[in-house]
Amino acid sequence: MKFGLVIVMLFAALSANAKPLAEISDEYLYGRSIPTAHSATLAQAPDGALLCAYFGGLYEKSADTAIFLQRLRPDGKWTRPEEVANGKFGENLRAAAWNPVLFTDANRVYLFYKIGDSPRTWSGFFKYSDDCGKTWSAQSPLGEDAIGPAKNKPVKLGGKIIMPSSREFHSSFGWTSHFEIWNGKNEPAEAKVPRSIFIGLIQPAVVKLEDGTLAAFMRSRKGFVYSSKSKDGVDWSAPVPTEIPNPNSGLDAATAPDGSILLVCNPTRKGRNELGIFRSRDGGKTWTAEYLKKSKTSMEYPSIICAKDGKIHVVYSADRRIKHMVLSEK
Repeated sequence: MKFGLVIVMLFAALSANAKPLAEISDEYLYGRSIPTAHSATLAQAPDGALLCAYFGGLYEKSADTAIFLQRLRPDGKWTRPEEVANGKFGENLRAAAWNPVLFTDANRVYLFYKIGDSPRTWSGFFKYSDDCGKTWSAQSPLGEDAIGPAKNKPVKLGGKIIMPSSREFHSSFGWTSHFEIWNGKNEPAEAKVPRSIFIGLIQPAVVKLEDGTLAAFMRSRKGFVYSSKSKDGVDWSAPVPTEIPNPNSGLDAATAPDGSILLVCNPTRKGRNELGIFRSRDGGKTWTAEYLKKSKTSMEYPSIICAKDGKIHVVYSADRRIKHMVLSEK
């Protein structure tokens, strides 16, 4: 099927679907206090508060780049950005902190992030909060050879935390995705790199299907989002292309209250000036487009969650600032 026909068929659903998603708001989280920010992540704390973290600094690879956190107040306004993690090691050694990922497990909120000069050399670290993101533990490494979640949130499977990870080397050396199994202990942290490694795909987004199967959706350079499935988070099926376009850009997925999958991405073959949300009711086999936003500026690296009140929240980078969008079903 030709690419253009795929786009037409998918977005025909926006007019044919009886319950497309409706945008409630779309606003920046802060003013100009951070020169450049990127790679936002969302989580709902045990008390119901919405938390957003991202990395920010003078520029993406600058040593001052740190992890910032904001909390959505009851009045609907976000708190000011607070630096909660960085790459400081003593007085004279500092590296950039990148790609935070928030994850709520029972009464604890985890903050995973990477420290290093580039994705080729970074290592995985984490902190945790037992008071819904107000204060955080000391920084701990994830363990030797462990990166942690590359961009998107982990999932809990039994007593294990499945962390979707990837190595992002130079194009000459290729990209790879893998799934780390973490025991969730504070110190020492341990991660196991499973057998399934995918070449040319990065930054998986993982959701749990109604039958307990895990489904992963991955960024690619091949024009489409790729998917894979697993029963245990260790062994995964060979990745296959979905019908959703992907211009080599970040994406994310979440499970809706009705059990369907919501996937947010840039649904184009080239460029990041469109942001779309797709829904699958058959475990990722087929999709309908339920929301599309176009802009003259880039809209990148979205993160999505379905909150306890039924609303859908998305954060994304817009010209290296972070925006928060709220949607609901009509």
